[in-house]
This record gives sequence, structure tokens and C-alpha cells, in this order.
Amino acid sequence: MKKQLLDHIRRMERELAAIESSPCENRHPGHLRALLAYHLAQTQAFQHERLIHLLVTLFFAMLLLAAAIGAIFLPTWQMLAVTIILTLTEICYLRHYYVLENNTQKLYPLTQRLHALQSGER
Repeated sequence: MKKQLLDHIRRMERELAAIESSPCENRHPGHLRALLAYHLAQTQAFQHERLIHLLVTLFFAMLLLAAAIGAIFLPTWQMLAVTIILTLTEICYLRHYYVLENNTQKLYPLTQRLHALQSGER
């Protein structure tokens, strides 16, 4: 997912740079509309992915909390193993969610630039 998101950001940066460097009269409005529609669809897909991973991260955080409480009241090696496994899983989910969240935030300025170009502003 990280690669797809970064590829989309790079592609949009290239497209926007090419459009912004061309004279206003050479800009094709259909191309801008199609690019904006594509970008908005991709942004929506990444936002959906971000929401799903937030929910999964929270679910695993609750499981981890339950396992940690269980390990306190029932200190066996099995409970410790479950707690360690859930901790490692939660760390991976947190890292993935962090990447999604921060890179999704980079999509919003691209959307603003596209809207500005479409409305004729520079």
C-alpha cells in the first residue's frame, strides 16, 4: 500500500508540474477533469484503506490490553506469549497506519493544486 500511495503522489507531482509549466491556452480542460477525477478516486481509496487499518489497529489494541490484563492476573507462559505476539502485531499495525496517515495527508495539497488549475488560478 505504501508503494502504491507513493507512486500515486509521484505521478500526480509529475502531471501537475507538466500542466503548470505549460501556457494556460495549451491546457486541455478535459485532461484536467480526468486527472482530478482519477486523483479523487485514488484519494478516496487510500482514505478507505486508512479507516480500515485504524479500526484493525484499535481492535488489536483492545486485544492487547485484554491479554496484558490477563497476563497480570494469570501469569503463565502462554499468556505472556499471547501478549508478546499481540504487542508485535500491534507495533506492525501502528507503523503501517502511521505511513498511511502521513502519506494520505500529502494528497490534500495535490487536490488543492488541481482545483486551482481547473478554476484557472495560477
